[in-house]
Order: sequence, then structure tokens, then C-alpha cells
Amino acid sequence: MGLALESLRELERPFLLQLSHMGFVTGLLDAVGAPEGLRHKLLDCVRDKKCHELRAAAEEAGLSKQGADALCRLTELAGESDQVLAQADGMALNSAMSDALAELSAIVSALKDALGAERVLLDLSQVGDMDYYNGLVFRGYLDGLPRAVLKGGRYDPLAAQFHSGARAIGFALYLDELDRLPEEPQEEERTFLNIALPKGRLGDKVYNLLASVSYGCPEDYTDSRKLVVENPEAGIRYFLVKPSDVAIYVEHGAADVGIVGKDILVESGADVYELLDTGLGKCDMCVAGPNDFGENPDRTLRVATKFVDIAKDHFASKGRDIDIIKLNGSIELAPLLGLSDVIVDIVETGTTLRENNLKVLERFLPISARFIANRASYQFKHAEVARLLEKLTEVTQA
Repeated sequence: MGLALESLRELERPFLLQLSHMGFVTGLLDAVGAPEGLRHKLLDCVRDKKCHELRAAAEEAGLSKQGADALCRLTELAGESDQVLAQADGMALNSAMSDALAELSAIVSALKDALGAERVLLDLSQVGDMDYYNGLVFRGYLDGLPRAVLKGGRYDPLAAQFHSGARAIGFALYLDELDRLPEEPQEEERTFLNIALPKGRLGDKVYNLLASVSYGCPEDYTDSRKLVVENPEAGIRYFLVKPSDVAIYVEHGAADVGIVGKDILVESGADVYELLDTGLGKCDMCVAGPNDFGENPDRTLRVATKFVDIAKDHFASKGRDIDIIKLNGSIELAPLLGLSDVIVDIVETGTTLRENNLKVLERFLPISARFIANRASYQFKHAEVARLLEKLTEVTQA
């Protein structure tokens, strides 16, 4: 651990060290009775702070409301170490969770003496692969970089595969991320929260939502061709981008937060926090085909779509062989011309399908606009992100 910290110190940049403990997380899963087969799905929701999807996953796993509530509280256990430890102590439901907190507390105390309290944060929703990590998990962030440059933890399960009873802890410093560092840190007079705003119809709804919680701008962005508008008084800056690019801007740190459709988020595979389902733009990702479509499992299914990865993952989960035909528009035309058997596309009202003698065969992914955050920005601008999240949560749940 000392060697990992020295590697960050040598860079002479502001940095944060974020800690978690897999023993607390897996102990909680044991306490709420999470079945083995669905633990990875639950952990994925915890890791990406998707409390809005975590409840559905908990219900699928057969957990009680109290169990789902406990897992959702886990996503909120982030921030100043003493405060998080106090909150987590009230959640400890078994000896595994208590032991993990005791170990974490001792490590935090030593690190605070060496680094200062402001550089040591806890985020108990920061989880790793259960088959790999079983103890301390840590990430190191440098101000100005969009991703963690330091990753490590205790991984006894891996070491035990080579020698029974072996224990291991290690870390990696990502040199490719360090290559992105600017030569000199850029300092602003004040901290701005940079928001990726999608252009078009969804963008107008998103902006109205943000303006309703006092995050509007003095100038009307629709009356100019500006791509950057800001409100210095509110400490926000908007970047107007294509809807399909929102997740990319946030993942790579050009924007701190953004609001993007779930379809784009899943298709891009962006490594971001998904903090809230705003409820805007509700529709479904569907499999659709001709009204007289008949499934023939003995042959490969031809699927036309612009959502290639979503379609592949969906049919792979069903064990269905498919041939993907990537299209960028007028997807409904493909089965009419015999180019494909079915399509995978977004369906809102279904009017276009009906007018072209097509029907929904399966709805498999609810779509709406999600509030997302860059993982590093969530650490360095935690207060700003949390403030906006709280306001958006209040207005969307009202």
C-alpha cells in the first residue's frame, strides 16, 4: 500500500485515494439472503450506483423490501471516511461486516495520518469481482484525469488457485492514463460542473428539467449556434452534443455529468456511474417482426438493428444464433424487403410498426433518460454532483 501511495505522490498532482472492502459487501449479500446465481447482477448495480435498477434486481432475487433498502443504502455510503464509517456501522448485520469495518477503520486511520483526511475517501459501493477480491479494494484518482490511475486490493481467491491458503494484495498503476496528463494543471477561479446536454427533442426536455431545479442559463441556447453556454452564478456549464455522444463525453471526462438515453448508455458500454432514472423519454427496446412471423429455431435468425451490442447480448442470453445486419435508419424496412427476419429497435407508441404490418414480438429493455457521472468527477466534485442529484431526485419522484 505504501508503494502504491508513493507512486501517486511522485506525480506531484492533487490526488484522492478511495477505499472499500469486499468483506462488507459480500457480508451484506449474505445477510439479506442474496442467491449465488444473481449476486453478480446485484453487484453490477451497486458498482454503477444504479439504485433505480437495483430494486428490480433485488425483487428478481427474491429479496425482501428491507434487503433491497439495505443494498440501496450501500450505494450512498460514499464520502468523508468518519461519516461513512459511522453510517456503515449502523448497517453491520453480521460478524463479516463488522470485521471488514474494523479492518477498514484501522487502514483509514493510518492513511489519514500519512496523507491527511481530505485525501482519503470511502465508497463502499466500489466493488470488484467476488471471484477475485475478498478484502480491501482501493482506487487512486488524479485531478484532471477521467479514470482511476491506481487500482488494487486484496485478492486471496486468485492466489489460492496456485497455492492453498495463499494470500495476496497488489495494485496496478495505469501508465496510459498518465500520458493524458496536461503539462500544467488548469485552475479555474471557481469549480464549474460541466454538463453534457443532448441536442434535439430530448435535450429540450432535459434542459427544462435542469432549469426547474435552478440549473438554467441566462441565455437561451436554442437562439444561438453556441455549443457551450454557462451560468457562472450557478457554477454550471453546458456542452451541447449529439445524444449518441453524451456518454462518451462523460466517460472521457470532457463533461462531469450528463443525461442520456438508456439505449445509448448500454450500447456504448460507457464506464460511468448511472445515478438516476429521470423518467424522461420512456419507451422500450423491442424485437419486432412481420404480423405473420413464425419462429424457426433450426436456422439462424437474421436481425436488423443499429443497436448491435444490445441485440447480440439479448439473443446470446437466450442461446439463439443470429446474423446481425447493421442499419442506421429505416430499420422497419428490413423485414419488409426480406433483408431480415426481425428487427431490434426502440418502440414508443408502435404506430410505425402497425402502419408497416409489423408487430412487437418481445419487449426486453425499458428505456428512459439516465443521469450519469464521470467516475473521477464524482470524487473531485462530489459535493456539486451530489447537490444536483439530490435536486433531480426530488423533482423526478414528486
